[in-house]
Amino acid sequence: MGQSAELLNNEALYEASYTPEIKVSVDGVLTAPSAATLTLYNPSGEAVVSARVCAISAAKVITATFTSDEVDDLTEDWRLLLSYTISAVVYQVNFLFDVCRIVLVNPVTDADLIKLHPDLASERWAGQTTFTPQIEKAFADIKRKLKERGKRARMMIDASQIKDLIVCHALELVFFDFAKSTEDIWWNRYLKRAEQFNADFENLHIAYDSDESGTIDEEIHFGNINLDR
Repeated sequence: MGQSAELLNNEALYEASYTPEIKVSVDGVLTAPSAATLTLYNPSGEAVVSARVCAISAAKVITATFTSDEVDDLTEDWRLLLSYTISAVVYQVNFLFDVCRIVLVNPVTDADLIKLHPDLASERWAGQTTFTPQIEKAFADIKRKLKERGKRARMMIDASQIKDLIVCHALELVFFDFAKSTEDIWWNRYLKRAEQFNADFENLHIAYDSDESGTIDEEIHFGNINLDR
């Protein structure tokens, strides 16, 4: 039996309560456990809350709420340990999340992609009505790449600074999905967008809140930052 679990919101707002939302799948099918608990660990590895009982919605989303007093440190890599029961067997999985002053909102919509490539609207797969999966993955990929370079994406404060970069990467993902062979037009478009995305990322400039005070105090040029691993 193949198990997978996903934390849908891995950023908690500082000085506010945090309600993680988790989905569990079995053999690729979204499944509601019969019971679940969450244990909260701070970045030092200390258990702040042990085995808080979770609610499981009709949509099969697992949730529990932690107060601002429990999630009280403005830093990265807090940890959640989910224990859940399916068919009388208990499974466990860990998730990391960050506490931040600003939670970035993805500024890109389908309209931004279709504005550049009007033919996209007629090329969707049967049953597909939106490019939201590719747009959200593009946003997540860029935030991950920034973190790999030692920078915290949310400290941009305003994600509109990377809107063009998200659009470019989302189009790259869409074109890759559309391509049926390395000879068709979608593959060529994918290669061009991939090249553009890599170049644009390396030349990215953003206004940055270095001390996470809530105000911009630094200008970052990513072309001058070495990969931090």
